[in-house]
Amino acid sequence: MKKHYTTPVDRLAGRLIGLVAGLLASTVCTAPLHAEEMIIIEDEVAEDVIEISDDAEGDTLIIDSEESNEDANPDINADTVIVEEDELEIELSEPSELPGSPETDAYAVSDVPESEDAGTAFAIRLEKARLESAWLVEDNPSTDRLDYGHLTVSAEWKPNSPWAARAALRVDGYAESGSQDWDDVNIDYDDTYIRYRGESYRFTLGAQTLIWGRIDEIPPSDRLSVTDGKRFNLDDIAERKRARPMLRVERFADHGKYDFVYMPTFRAAELAEVESIWYPIDRTRRKILGSQVPTAVAATMGNATIINDEPDNDHAVGLRFSSSLDDLEYAMTLQHGRHTNPYFSYNIATQTFTAIYPRTFAAGADLAFEKNGITWRFEGVYLSEVPVTGPTLNILDAEAVNWAAGMEFYPGDADVRVNLQVAGNHLYNADTFAERTNIYNINGSVEIPFADNSWRANVRFFAGLDREDIYFNPKLSFVDWEPHELYVEAHYFDGADGTIGGFHEDHSLLAVGWRASF
Repeated sequence: MKKHYTTPVDRLAGRLIGLVAGLLASTVCTAPLHAEEMIIIEDEVAEDVIEISDDAEGDTLIIDSEESNEDANPDINADTVIVEEDELEIELSEPSELPGSPETDAYAVSDVPESEDAGTAFAIRLEKARLESAWLVEDNPSTDRLDYGHLTVSAEWKPNSPWAARAALRVDGYAESGSQDWDDVNIDYDDTYIRYRGESYRFTLGAQTLIWGRIDEIPPSDRLSVTDGKRFNLDDIAERKRARPMLRVERFADHGKYDFVYMPTFRAAELAEVESIWYPIDRTRRKILGSQVPTAVAATMGNATIINDEPDNDHAVGLRFSSSLDDLEYAMTLQHGRHTNPYFSYNIATQTFTAIYPRTFAAGADLAFEKNGITWRFEGVYLSEVPVTGPTLNILDAEAVNWAAGMEFYPGDADVRVNLQVAGNHLYNADTFAERTNIYNINGSVEIPFADNSWRANVRFFAGLDREDIYFNPKLSFVDWEPHELYVEAHYFDGADGTIGGFHEDHSLLAVGWRASF
């Protein structure tokens, strides 16, 4: 029997809004910052350090540079400004040396270990909140509206010692209405870990979100992260990842940074519900994401059973070295583990799809440099085992090479940011008729702030070069109500059979939403 609901408030907001209000009311910082707190602001060449400390003797604002005037005052550098009042000391200093390299991984927060004087505080806070509703613009047999809600709550402990700890919880609510109504609320851990930091190293144990690579949105070196596919690609890459338990050891040396990870258990990608339009198998329309469906499969898959049992307790390891040589930044990666995104085999006799997660060895490299105001990025990876479907629907192993090259620039030295990329995926030793052996595409994004940065226009796009495969995502945001953002956006899909755009060609939509980061 078909279920009905009136608004998203009945099914999602009814569960989430109350939680938002309660968390906002109870968000507290239970310990003041009585010791020094360090903020690291990172660019491509050096880092500035801002230290804030509580001092009962007076308010002191100190801005230090590398050159000191020891003759005038051995405790104050030449470029020092001091402002004294009552209770607070603020010290801004630019250290002459920081361990590690000035590498700028596309998604790295900081490559410099935290200071041992990181401050003493325990805080519980609401980090993120979001509500969104979307309407499909094409006639779809199962869905005409989608609703989404999200919360992230965290507790952090940063004592005045080398130790720190964090625990975070995320709540996501999903609903689709149409001929197949369904809704789901998912509770999951976010980055939750304990960390020890030294002068030139950092140990982190617990659930962490890891994204290796330098290319925007589709870094080929990103092989160990866990994909959040519940909303397909509607969000940016950082929001399309889930935390994964691991031990991470980072070593910062004068000649570069070593980053080692060991993951004792396997975590598969988070997929949407089978009834969702974002699930990679559409039994109603006889389509499989990224594959050309054989006639024999299409004829029998309408009532097929889907089995997605992920492996238990299977480990993965990875090592990344990054450094710089003059104006050139580069990195090399070695990884071994299972694919976190499933590949589905099909048994015609039993009409059953079964998810498999084969192991693979990955070796990759990436580099970046700046020339004439343009940042150039290059990245590639070799994969030893990629599953493909053979002529008799048997699963075979192929080798693969994925690569991408990109350029990022700010035309006219303005705030407009343009990122353009070209990418290719190639299969070798592949006796397959379901997968494409060579795929080429262009992709990128444009960001335009305007009206004194009160508004922001964004465009993300993807277009196939060898076959028609189109994704276009224009977005308009009002951002002058910090930390809140109001936005309206569109997601347009189109393409040939066997492409991503072709699979989702009936899923183009318009969305409005609110989000905030606290």
